[in-house]
Amino acid sequence: MVAIYKLMIVDDERIVRQGLVNIIPWQNLGFQVVAEAASFKDALKCAQKTPPDVLLTDIRLQDGSGLDLIIQLQRELPSLRSVIISGYSEFDYAVRALQLRVEDYILKPIDPDVSQSVFQRIANSISEDT
Repeated sequence: MVAIYKLMIVDDERIVRQGLVNIIPWQNLGFQVVAEAASFKDALKCAQKTPPDVLLTDIRLQDGSGLDLIIQLQRELPSLRSVIISGYSEFDYAVRALQLRVEDYILKPIDPDVSQSVFQRIANSISEDT
């Protein structure tokens, strides 16, 4: 039986969020999308209601940054795993993501095969740690 890990997806573009939810076979990878959020504030509220095991967030949100969201949620959920999606391949973002122990940095447009590989690795890693 495959363990089910809780996943939150945060992106201010509705079409990107829905695409991520629908295009990747989360259940087959051992994940359940427990929350979708369009903003930093909404993500914090969702995380309080249903704490995720893994956060998939855009690096830039309308009301904050994905990096700040990761910082905030890691304080409350120290075992949280995070993945950043971004249309920006800026070195400063990548460095900051590494400092926050982000699992991966996926560039847009998102390749479903790359995403599946990243999340399979994360599921295996969580399984090994528990």
